[in-house]
Amino acid sequence: FFTIVVPCPEPIVPAELLNAIVQLLLRFMIMSGDQARAVALWIAMTWFINDIKVAPLLIITAPERECGKSILLEMLSRLVLRPLTIANTTAAFLFRAIEAWMPTLLVDEADMFARQNDELKGIINAGHTPASAFVGRVVKVGDEFLPKMLTVWRAKALPGIRLEKH
Repeated sequence: FFTIVVPCPEPIVPAELLNAIVQLLLRFMIMSGDQARAVALWIAMTWFINDIKVAPLLIITAPERECGKSILLEMLSRLVLRPLTIANTTAAFLFRAIEAWMPTLLVDEADMFARQNDELKGIINAGHTPASAFVGRVVKVGDEFLPKMLTVWRAKALPGIRLEKH
């Protein structure tokens, strides 16, 4: 389901890689240099998610439609670790997908998502630190129904229109 990434055989210089990502972002997106650097660092963070203590949400907000959010999401899907672009999903799918695949979540149309489903918002909000990133559910094991804690700890990008309202 996810592209297998083959490590570079030669050592890389992290600053050069981050600068190349910034230049790529600025080539295709209208954003400030500071915004591009923040996105580049967030992309890099997805590759180190198991070694960090806080995963900040990447909030991509725009005042109206047709501002480039989807283009940025497409770029992210080619640069982050195990990208999973979702829209109009269920909470059950989301926490099970996180538990099974440990993806980077790219939540398209987050303004609609945030407006319509408190359970989905809870999963997004819970997962920014590994200590608090769990949802409890009942799962069937054989003939029994047992409680289980499922992780929702992942990097998440949320593009949408006027997300500050949500």
